[in-house]
Amino acid sequence: MDIHNLKGKVTLKWLNFNKYSTQILELRKTVFVEQQGFDLSFIYMQSDNTSIHLGAFLENELVSIISYSIIKGTNPLIKALNLPDTLGYKFQPTKRVELLEFRGTRLAELVGVYAWKSFVDYYQPDYSFIELVQMHKKLALYYSSFGFKFYSENVLEGEEMTVYLQDEQSIDNIYSKFKRLLDIISTILDVNHPSLKEFLQENPNIEQPIEKKISKDNLYLKTLSFKDELPRLLAQGRLLRFIQRETLKKVIFPKGPANLLDIGCGPGLYLTSLSKNPIFKDYKFTGLDISPDMITYARLSFRKISWKEVFMILSTLIIHLMLYTQVF
Repeated sequence: MDIHNLKGKVTLKWLNFNKYSTQILELRKTVFVEQQGFDLSFIYMQSDNTSIHLGAFLENELVSIISYSIIKGTNPLIKALNLPDTLGYKFQPTKRVELLEFRGTRLAELVGVYAWKSFVDYYQPDYSFIELVQMHKKLALYYSSFGFKFYSENVLEGEEMTVYLQDEQSIDNIYSKFKRLLDIISTILDVNHPSLKEFLQENPNIEQPIEKKISKDNLYLKTLSFKDELPRLLAQGRLLRFIQRETLKKVIFPKGPANLLDIGCGPGLYLTSLSKNPIFKDYKFTGLDISPDMITYARLSFRKISWKEVFMILSTLIIHLMLYTQVF
């Protein structure tokens, strides 16, 4: 089938598994069991009820779907795969299928890219990972083009599988590519973009972002709590890292050893990203903030940097600036 034949005919939907389980399982059965020869048990996942599913419909028929598990902190799977044990979110694409006649139309690519971008926007994940069974290892090259790198070989429940990791830096590097790709395919197919925000609000059984009131804009009409501010500041740090990446390459910085002080560091994501940039090799990093909650979060999340709580008064800033003679 030609991609242009689908223009204006495809609808994307976030799916509640309890409501759409029959169609989801039937599609998995058609692809995994009847076409690829997997055992019937392969179509089921224990996490289906709490996973997020994005499907593509042609009229009323589900023709392509991707399922993602959202993980907060650690869980038995993270430990079993010996994945990085972080406090933040991780997401895992688990089952991705489409009917045979739709392969080559880029429909599955659209579903996967839109789901990925939505999760990155709302959850600000630490990383993403995939597990490929033996039959699907040929997909490793495809996933590597999206920033997934080999992580480990494992055996779970008697089955060999390979784990690939898309770390935080890879997510940032690929974000703009995915956004452009999404715009191109969406234009060709003339397809809608359903709101993940609305879906999450209607399905509280699914892992929610830290800020559950994601529909409420921050107008700064009153002081916000740490819980309310954190998602915005994390997103802001990620955005700064992305838009300044090329600019930093053009600036001539002093060679280390040197000091870099971030006044008003917030949760520390931006300063931490700078500390990983080879431009700042041999630098000592210090983050200052007046919020004890922000400093606590930074200390727990990014342990290799010095985080200090300070009072926002002029004398304090002057003292700290005098201590850091190579600050810029």
